[in-house]
Amino acid sequence: MEEYLELLKKLVENKSVTADIAAVNRASAIMADFLRSHGISVTVETCNGRDLLYASRTPGKECDVLLNAHLDVVPPSFEGHHQVTRKGDVLYGRGVNDDLGPAVGIARFLVEYQGKTSCGTIFCCDEENGGVALPPMLERGYRAKKAILVVDSSSIVVAQKGIVNLVLVAKGKSCHAASPWNTGENAINRLIDGYLKLRPHLPVVTKDDQWHTTMTPTMLSGSPTHNQIPEEATMLLNCRFTEPGEEEKLIAMAREISGLDVRVEGNVIPVVVGDENEPALHILRKVMREVLENPNIDFTRMNGATDARYFIKMNVPIASIGWGGGNAHSAEEFQNVKFFDEFPMVCRRFCDELAD
Repeated sequence: MEEYLELLKKLVENKSVTADIAAVNRASAIMADFLRSHGISVTVETCNGRDLLYASRTPGKECDVLLNAHLDVVPPSFEGHHQVTRKGDVLYGRGVNDDLGPAVGIARFLVEYQGKTSCGTIFCCDEENGGVALPPMLERGYRAKKAILVVDSSSIVVAQKGIVNLVLVAKGKSCHAASPWNTGENAINRLIDGYLKLRPHLPVVTKDDQWHTTMTPTMLSGSPTHNQIPEEATMLLNCRFTEPGEEEKLIAMAREISGLDVRVEGNVIPVVVGDENEPALHILRKVMREVLENPNIDFTRMNGATDARYFIKMNVPIASIGWGGGNAHSAEEFQNVKFFDEFPMVCRRFCDELAD
């Protein structure tokens, strides 16, 4: 156990914030060196300047069970957040839960597993920024034959919402703020008026009934200076949807009701929906209930997104899993030490029963 906690400490202290490519590549090197020192085969694939790893006990690019975690993290919440602190059985620090701790759990499983199922892992390096380096790596032939486990969530997630960012764009006429009468229409006023028309039509959800589409304003932009009326004003709506193709309906609705121009910002992330009837997923649920001694573990759906979306084309059972931690992206991010004993046990039993 201690050498794995030391590996986690090194990864956290490396400060592998997604935007810092050099730091993220150092994280890949730290993981690669550790695995190679324990006899694990590691291949480094450079995609868009970022080093991704494929680690396995068997040669080739195919395996029965493919695991996935990412080695990049979001920026720290405070000075010293890139340090691991321990209080009893709980570890705190940036990345201990999302997703450096799970990556270390995978490393321990790979080192210790001696079963009949071939297992491999892809360690990614820009998941927090959309994971654009992963698709070109997968195009090089890496794949799973029986199941994929993305270790980056809680419980057993079999469905994830799609994401599209819509930008409402209002046009006006710029002038000095001291003489607003010199403009026919302030772009900010047009933006507010358009949004207020749209707001009553935004989907309403509650904490107890979350699997619905959401549209949430997150960013505003106007003039670059305090004393200028802007010629253009924008608002970004972060939209999470539950049905394939629903993004086109959201775009049309926003444009028609607001009366504003609407553009899509960045890439559209598709909906991920797994089949709860897959035998492999039932084996996974059974094993997790037994190892974690929790009969309430079940299939769930999540509002966020993981790199699972890039693996769905492999057409094998897929789930995002995790437990024992929480508060990702916050100052109180944590992971229970027991996870590092439990995770290899869950994976070992899952792979062995999948082989029977």
